[in-house]
Amino acid sequence: MKKLFLLDAYALIFRGYYAFIKNPRINSKGMNTSAIVGFMNSLLEVIRKEQPHLLAVCFDKGSQERSALFPEYKANREETPEAIRFAIPYIHQILHAMQIPVIEKEGYEADDIIGTLAKQAEKQGYTVYMVTPDKDYGQLVSPNIFMYKPARGGKDTEIWGVEEVKENFQVENPEQVIGDISIIEMNEDDSSCEIGYVLGKNYWSRGLMTEALKAILDFCFTQAGFQKVKVRYASLNPASGHVMDKTGMSYLKTVANGVERKGYIANLIYYQINWEDR
Repeated sequence: MKKLFLLDAYALIFRGYYAFIKNPRINSKGMNTSAIVGFMNSLLEVIRKEQPHLLAVCFDKGSQERSALFPEYKANREETPEAIRFAIPYIHQILHAMQIPVIEKEGYEADDIIGTLAKQAEKQGYTVYMVTPDKDYGQLVSPNIFMYKPARGGKDTEIWGVEEVKENFQVENPEQVIGDISIIEMNEDDSSCEIGYVLGKNYWSRGLMTEALKAILDFCFTQAGFQKVKVRYASLNPASGHVMDKTGMSYLKTVANGVERKGYIANLIYYQINWEDR
């Protein structure tokens, strides 16, 4: 069976950049090339180890629909580091020189494109590998569609099929993956962390995220040893604030115009809970 590899460009670029965060790759002109080196390491590993029949690199090009449906979509993400913005044109040039197709479409993100192409290619008899560290792709996995996480930091390449998704997410079917909640930032100086979450629209208003947040808070305090936990949301989605209220968190601060997306600007509202307040 022919193999198609679809790479999530930005996920791999960010991953590559942060892999060298303590030891940046600086060239002779003083430019930070960590993002370029990290991305190319992943790309060349795939080509060398897997020898794919077909390969393409997919880039984000905005997602107005997601931002409209869920105002704090990616609001937890910090501004893109300058070194990554600097790297993007060079990566495009390298891919062009290597004659590797680049796929992007206005208003869509890489996972939209990869998900669509993966399902189409599966119907045409291809085995598809979605090359990304992003766990959200788990819901797309099928008998002929796999998640492919390139090696990093001494860890071997991970390939997740249906059984791996079921085991890691504790679900009976990959389509049961309906959202994500995780620790997105840690601060060792004050033993604190920040949690980010997203839930598919079809599952809103069922109390699911409230229960998930309670479980993660319990883990943070009883197993991870954090002393305080923060969560933030965009002001255009007050329902997310109600989730925090229900878990015992308290209002901390508001950052005016803290999140800007195409079509709107919103405040970022922070909540916090301390270990002793549980």
